[in-house]
Amino acid sequence: LLESTCKTILTELNEKPVPGGNLPKLFKQTRKAIGIDIVQNVSQEVTQLITGLTSVVEGFSALSNKAGDRHGLAGGAEIRDQTIASIIVHTSATLSLFLCQTHKDKERLKNS
Repeated sequence: LLESTCKTILTELNEKPVPGGNLPKLFKQTRKAIGIDIVQNVSQEVTQLITGLTSVVEGFSALSNKAGDRHGLAGGAEIRDQTIASIIVHTSATLSLFLCQTHKDKERLKNS
């Protein structure tokens, strides 16, 4: 979900997503493209938030690599802990919604 969201936003912004399926790099590229990357003019609180979101995405990526692949495996490995799987699914959805809302808000402001 998060990978598809990032790629969709980047495509809408006429940017080519980084190749290779590296979710943290893709997330960083998307943050930069919609203007929520860590920059010098951002408050410490916003920097903390972005750093935390980045850590979450890096955790998703590490777990998906351990489980096999975000795209699934035939007869494949799986995350057996339902609590961990649930937090990944729900947090991925929340992050995707946040990215979409931020992207659409900036588009609306640009077109006003």
